[in-house]
Amino acid sequence: MKLGIAFAALCAALAPGSTAGADGMKGKIGVGSDASLSGVAGVSGRYAVDDNFGVQGILAADMYSPKDGDSVSTVLLGMGAIYDVIHADQLAVGLRGGVDVAFFSGPEASPDVASSGTQISLTLGLRPELFVGKSLSLHAQLGFAVDLLPETGRVVAHDETTGAAVNEGTNIQLAVDLLGTAGFTFWF
Repeated sequence: MKLGIAFAALCAALAPGSTAGADGMKGKIGVGSDASLSGVAGVSGRYAVDDNFGVQGILAADMYSPKDGDSVSTVLLGMGAIYDVIHADQLAVGLRGGVDVAFFSGPEASPDVASSGTQISLTLGLRPELFVGKSLSLHAQLGFAVDLLPETGRVVAHDETTGAAVNEGTNIQLAVDLLGTAGFTFWF
């Protein structure tokens, strides 16, 4: 994803007649790649309801089929709203609130552990967005995620190395990895 962001920025910089601007976004549709504060990373779709307000959806899927054994699949959905509190010519800084849902299905680990589960995460963060061309923006996020973990444990996490609890319960995390939550959007 990081290489994709660099490539998109280079293409926008070399585009003839490209003028950057965060103004006049109302009604525009955006497609790109993004990662939420809870770790849902995938294809992103955005719609600018107004110049300062928009909605976003993120979709990702992971299917693992080992040579021996049962398959494991995970479908991840991220839904959010972004309200710009700072809006300039080339920069928008917004508050992003969202709900992420992860569905897991796989083999039973033991008779006491379910073979499927659903994890819900609530996120709230700050999202700076740089418009490097009339059709391209780059963004990152930092903020909080609260995960409601199913009995099967964690389905998705922002950072797998945190050592956070993997059992049923609630997990609160501060997500400050700007590159890990970076993304880009092509606007139409």
